[in-house]
Amino acid sequence: MVRPHVLSNADTAMKIIDLFQLLVCGFSVAAAFLWIKSATINLPVRDIRTWAGEGPFLEAVRMQSRWSARAAASAAIAAFFQALAFIVSILAKM
Repeated sequence: MVRPHVLSNADTAMKIIDLFQLLVCGFSVAAAFLWIKSATINLPVRDIRTWAGEGPFLEAVRMQSRWSARAAASAAIAAFFQALAFIVSILAKM
């Protein structure tokens, strides 16, 4: 079986895996902080204007949504790097 050239050295494979794991940790922590930021946005009391598509309540909900979207993107990037680390570890064993 032919091994990929990049992963022919076990030390190189471990360094790559460690780098990916570091990125996973960084993006996971970022996602946690972004979701905390989203959760701590104060929602004002709704009034009749909020149902017309305007007002401070809807603006606060939009802000929460933006922070949550950033957190979800960060979590997705962390999952991607976790998958890469797993693939590299499998290829290194071949």
